[in-house]
Amino acid sequence: MKLAERILFREEPDHTGFLFQLDDCGSVILNRTGVFLLKKLLAGVPEEKLLDSLQEACATPLPPSAEREVRDFLNNIKSKGYLQ
Repeated sequence: MKLAERILFREEPDHTGFLFQLDDCGSVILNRTGVFLLKKLLAGVPEEKLLDSLQEACATPLPPSAEREVRDFLNNIKSKGYLQ
């Protein structure tokens, strides 16, 4: 998966970030988890493996809501046209 055309991704020093649409100046603010997931997607990790990647990076078990939250995050950035 990759960023759609005319989309800018910026990661801040605190590992938060944002996605910015150059055409209409729309943006999405990303927390650390969002940045982690987006970077994994851009590196070629399949969507179905994102939850496993997140669990591997965490020192504690993920909450039961993690699967739904990851799915909601992906649906949100896809529906807004940030990914293709």
